[in-house]
Amino acid sequence: MFRFAPFALLLLTQGWQLCLPVADDARAEDAASAARRHARVAERRADLHIICHRGAVEFAHENTLEAYQAAFALGADGNEIDIRATQDGVLVCFHDDMLDHLLAAYGDVVDDSWDALQSLPFRNPGWLAEHCRIPTLREVFLLHRDQAGLMHLDVKRPGLAEPISRLLTELDMWDHVVQAPRDFTDSRYQPTPGKASMYLDRSELDAAAITAMLKRPGRRILVENPQGVARALGRTITRPSREPLHRQLAAWAMRAPATKDNVELDVEELLEVLDDADDWAVVARGEAAEAASAARILRRARAADALARSGAATPEVCAALETRVRNRSLHSDWRYCGLDGAAALRALFALRAPRSAEIARFCLWRDDPSVSSVRDPRYKQPPAWTDWRTKTIVFPLLETLPIDGTVAICNDYLSLSDAAARQIGVPQFEAAARTLLDIRPHAATASRLLDHRLGQVRGRAILWCLERVNTPAVAAVLREQRPFAMSYATHPRVRVAMIGDSTMASYPMPPPDRPDLTGWGQVFDEYFFERVQIINHGRSGRSSKSFLREGHWERTLALEPDYLLIQFGHNDGPGKGAHRTTDPNGDFRDFLRQYLREARQHGIQPILVTPMTRRTFVDGKIRSSLGPWVEAIREVGRQEDVPVVDLHTASVRAFNELGDAGSADLSPSAGDRTHFSRKGAMLMAGLVAQSLPTAAPQLAAWLRDPTIERPARSRDSGGNSNRRTR
Repeated sequence: MFRFAPFALLLLTQGWQLCLPVADDARAEDAASAARRHARVAERRADLHIICHRGAVEFAHENTLEAYQAAFALGADGNEIDIRATQDGVLVCFHDDMLDHLLAAYGDVVDDSWDALQSLPFRNPGWLAEHCRIPTLREVFLLHRDQAGLMHLDVKRPGLAEPISRLLTELDMWDHVVQAPRDFTDSRYQPTPGKASMYLDRSELDAAAITAMLKRPGRRILVENPQGVARALGRTITRPSREPLHRQLAAWAMRAPATKDNVELDVEELLEVLDDADDWAVVARGEAAEAASAARILRRARAADALARSGAATPEVCAALETRVRNRSLHSDWRYCGLDGAAALRALFALRAPRSAEIARFCLWRDDPSVSSVRDPRYKQPPAWTDWRTKTIVFPLLETLPIDGTVAICNDYLSLSDAAARQIGVPQFEAAARTLLDIRPHAATASRLLDHRLGQVRGRAILWCLERVNTPAVAAVLREQRPFAMSYATHPRVRVAMIGDSTMASYPMPPPDRPDLTGWGQVFDEYFFERVQIINHGRSGRSSKSFLREGHWERTLALEPDYLLIQFGHNDGPGKGAHRTTDPNGDFRDFLRQYLREARQHGIQPILVTPMTRRTFVDGKIRSSLGPWVEAIREVGRQEDVPVVDLHTASVRAFNELGDAGSADLSPSAGDRTHFSRKGAMLMAGLVAQSLPTAAPQLAAWLRDPTIERPARSRDSGGNSNRRTR
């Protein structure tokens, strides 16, 4: 077993940063390697080939290198790739016409330079967190060259065929392309015949549908999740890697957010901007008027974003945001119609406004005849589809609100007929099922959805079950109701869940005043080989009481991980409000025992972690106010025979050795002595990892030194990526 002290010291003294060399654009391919690659590509083209839509999006963010890579592990032959160009001509992979669906920004890819585009944070980066990034097309082509993978090129803007063709020629990859737009006229482009597109209705996960599909003519099969078709073709699938292909942090995670427009305004000024909307129902006509209207809508949207960041959840702010949602602005350009309303709805949820669920329901069912004035006559959908901006974000937002009102919205929507759903907007049955499973993550919920009339709902339930197939109750449901799907499961991993407060939580979008804010749970996975999956459920502001009573514990417990790390204490102290404060000699211990008892009932091995001290120095030494809660954790651990990681003692020792000035860069800002910079978070995570050989010897077997690069991947003849084991 390696020792942690040397590399913990390295983190502190050398400012170590995660780094992995990016793909070497100039690396040469010898003639023999090129011949083998072309032979493998020819084999894929001649046989049935599975193309993954935007990559394996169930396993990583769409159109990322990790999603494309995951497709090969799951048995696919290649990927559909969405292609755009930045303002300065860099070819990148990004689907949407507007940035705001996926990024915390507005506009189009072509509006920004490549450097500016990289600085825009993702709204929901998933497990990639601060490693989530938009790849260049060159990177994506190189990945497919390495995998001898096939490519379906979905070019989103005209005029890009020439630069894409040059890149294909340079990398000798024309034979990899199985589908491209009509303006690709080079004779080396030879499309393959299409066979089926199975992702929209999730027929890709239905055994009968797959069997019927295989009888059709053609060779190219487009899916979102390749597991079902791959199994039907007798292919071996492996669990995709949960390691970023680039160990260096994404540019947006390393830069302080840009200050522009409304960011510097105070709350009152932001409310004035938001309320300046007398023209919300007036549809501008003419180029100049339309541009001016779009600018005002955009300014209101940014004001709503700034209010969300301010944290000012006052009745006045919530009322103004609700008004903006209800009175979203109309515009003849679909890119701006309702944009301010959507931003206001996101802000209501970010501020946890009391009426968030009610407003979400209003948006979802809104069928406003006034939108007919901006409806595009070329399309025949019902008028309510024009309000897509506020409608399509409802279910992702509801995932953050695990209350009975959210459950009712999901159930009501799932009970709609196809015609009724179409009348009120773009059908979102799968999104409703995803949200319901997220907030009520029980085998019983999955069982009901597995019997739903729609394939996309049943498919969503199958995917949910596959992620939890090592949970006995979930496996029993899947085996009984959709037994064919059991073969889609990949090898289970060691799963470690974490519950606690803001010192543990993840911050994919840290606040502007603390851009380096990092919880130790956010970086804990860097101390493990990829066999271990870290599920960080740490939540800012939570105590042992509020985490339980707000429903977060139920969601963690439903995952039934192998291990559970429990760290509370910072928000249990006095002055935190009755909904959070606990008595270290009373209910704090009761809550800890409840966590331990219920974890063990579900076969989970719990580990208690004492809270690290705050960096409060008195006469050059740490003075901690957490003593009573720390002692309570130790005593409960002894009484319940549960291992205790004494992070409190370890952090006191570390801070005292470094001193006040020497430990200053462990904090995210000069005024914050509770939370951590990335450097501080890595130290805390290392101190916890150092205790695992005693606390959890079996888990400790998967520990690694994060300053040493992970083992390289080997590739088999089929182009799949396999991990070398220790």
